[in-house]
Amino acid sequence: MYELQDINQNITQNLYNSIKKAFEKNHIIYIIKAIEYAIRKELPNEPKYIIDPIIIKATKEIQNATKIKTIPFKSSSEAQELFKKHYKPYLDLADKQDCSKEYRDVIEMSYDLAKYDKKLIYEDQEYLFNTLYLLQKRKEHFRADQKWLKLKSEKPDEINFNIAHNTNKSIKEQISFLNPMYKPYKANPYTHDLGKQIELNIIDGFKSDNYTMARSISAINDVKYDIEKLKYDNYSFSCIKSFKTMKNYLDADQDIERKDIINSWLTNIAFLYSKVNPQGIPKTKLANYINTVAKYTTIYNLQKNKYIFSPEKLREATYREYKIFKNLRLLEITNKRKKLTKSEESKLLTERYMKNVTKYLHKYAL
Repeated sequence: MYELQDINQNITQNLYNSIKKAFEKNHIIYIIKAIEYAIRKELPNEPKYIIDPIIIKATKEIQNATKIKTIPFKSSSEAQELFKKHYKPYLDLADKQDCSKEYRDVIEMSYDLAKYDKKLIYEDQEYLFNTLYLLQKRKEHFRADQKWLKLKSEKPDEINFNIAHNTNKSIKEQISFLNPMYKPYKANPYTHDLGKQIELNIIDGFKSDNYTMARSISAINDVKYDIEKLKYDNYSFSCIKSFKTMKNYLDADQDIERKDIINSWLTNIAFLYSKVNPQGIPKTKLANYINTVAKYTTIYNLQKNKYIFSPEKLREATYREYKIFKNLRLLEITNKRKKLTKSEESKLLTERYMKNVTKYLHKYAL
């Protein structure tokens, strides 16, 4: 995760241990209160209409997480029986003569890989953790791919209207397409428009730290705000409206190629089996599965190389978030030398936030 990049490892570990202990003691309310405390500590003057929905969103996510339980399957046959229960229509379709080889290969290999899965229990119902994870990641990346293609089809040659399809190289040049929108406002010294001023501040923030600002724009737009309530506070209303306006222009932290989205989808498969739920899958089997999925679901259906990610590359893989597009964090397999830059201010803010969460939990929950 980009926000944790370059953060002091002791701070990260202390936070992880504190939250883990609070979960073990079922002190969920203290985790929520700790997050609220840390946010308000960093943003003491931010209106409640802006902060409260963020707290509510975090609360719902934590409460949902407490309802989920994952346990190992007793045997590979138990896992595969559960796969049959949930995905029987897909297995039946794979048995039909008119089924494509690519589809059949994906379904049969997914069934085989159920033996490397975990049982997920939610509201007394049993599911396959890995399978749900991959279906969700597939949906997220497919939607992003469709949005990217739509914007690509709408973009006139040599004219920029967003960051994701920008033809310029430097950040200053990439955001230059926004200048004409604000030229009349900036030229009139007698006009003050709070919304436009906030938008200009967002643009300046993007210019100085495009990685952090792009993620902030996505995060704020991912929160559900009650616009009617916001109207009672002119600053809050103008602030949220400005962030919603800018999401269409500053829709990524840098230019995005279609292969970035596709590669991220395939990297998520490797990341799942290697880091999220490592169950000892042989890397050759994993490499073959990624190839099979790619041929059925992506632009790599005509892939000539033996592997997209070789077994050797998967054995040595370092995973890192390297771009964001429309609130989708894009993942890649990379070397440790390649990483996004982060401003010292952003780094210190993140560390203060993490320390305050840990401090609150140690004081009240542990």
